[in-house]
Amino acid sequence: MELQIKKIEAEVNLSINSIKKALEKLNSLEQQLPKKIQNEKEEKNICLILAETSEIVKNIDTIRKKYSQPVYNLYKKINSLFKPYLEKAKSFDEKIRDLLIEYKQNEKKQKKVSIQKYEFDNFIIHYRIDYDIEIEDETKIPRQYLSPDMKKIQEAVKMGIRKIKGVKITPRLVPVVRMKK
Repeated sequence: MELQIKKIEAEVNLSINSIKKALEKLNSLEQQLPKKIQNEKEEKNICLILAETSEIVKNIDTIRKKYSQPVYNLYKKINSLFKPYLEKAKSFDEKIRDLLIEYKQNEKKQKKVSIQKYEFDNFIIHYRIDYDIEIEDETKIPRQYLSPDMKKIQEAVKMGIRKIKGVKITPRLVPVVRMKK
C-alpha cells in the first residue's frame, strides 16, 4: 500500500508541474487585465480571458478528481466494510452506558448517589452531567438564541421574493461561463 501511495504521489507531482504551467498562463492573463473596462472591445477581451481561466479551473479540477475520486471511493468502501462491526460495538457500548445510567438513577431514588471514578490500566471512567434540550414553544425563545435560516432565505429569493423584513436583498450581476458541447 505504501508503495502504491508513493507511486500516486509521484504522478500527482508530475500533474502539479503541468498545473504550475497553467498558473503561469493565468499570471500572464492577469497582467492583461485592465483596472477598469472602458468599452465593449475590452469587455469582449475580458470575457475571452474569463473563458480561458474557466477552462484552466476545469482542467485543474479534472486532474484533482482523477486522483482523489478513486481514493474517496476506497474510503467509502473501507467505511462500508467496517460499518456493521462498528455499529455492533457501538450498540454494545450504548447498552453498557444505559446500564450504568439506570444504576445511577436507582441510586438517586434511594438517595445514596455517589459519583465514582474508576481507574484501569488504560482508562479512567467517571460521570459528568450533560443536558438534553427540547424546544417546547419557539415563540418564547429569546431572540439571542435564534439564527436565520440562510438556505430558506436564498430559496425564497430564487423563487422571486424580493422583500423580507430585516433582510437586505441586493441584485448582483454574475458572469456565467458555459463550455460548448
